[in-house]
Amino acid sequence: MKIINRPRAGGKTTEAIKQSNKEWKYILTTDRKRVEQIAKLAQDLNIDIPFPITVDELLRSHYLVGSRVKGLIIDELDDVLFALTRHEVSLATLTEK
Repeated sequence: MKIINRPRAGGKTTEAIKQSNKEWKYILTTDRKRVEQIAKLAQDLNIDIPFPITVDELLRSHYLVGSRVKGLIIDELDDVLFALTRHEVSLATLTEK
């Protein structure tokens, strides 16, 4: 897993969109507003991606949980973790692969 850690407006989502196009993977984000923002940015960049999904859509959809999802790209990991747990995550570890 690759982590992109940059300041606000540092190009993180643009990089996620480029990777989504390259690997044809869904971008997972917190809510519909953010989905629309990502979709619009991809359109503005003229980059074709699978339509982004929310945490709720992922958890509620058998279609998305099934074999069609080959992996995810997460936009704003801290926000997605909060959406999943409803708790602020104060520390996380990651094993480099």
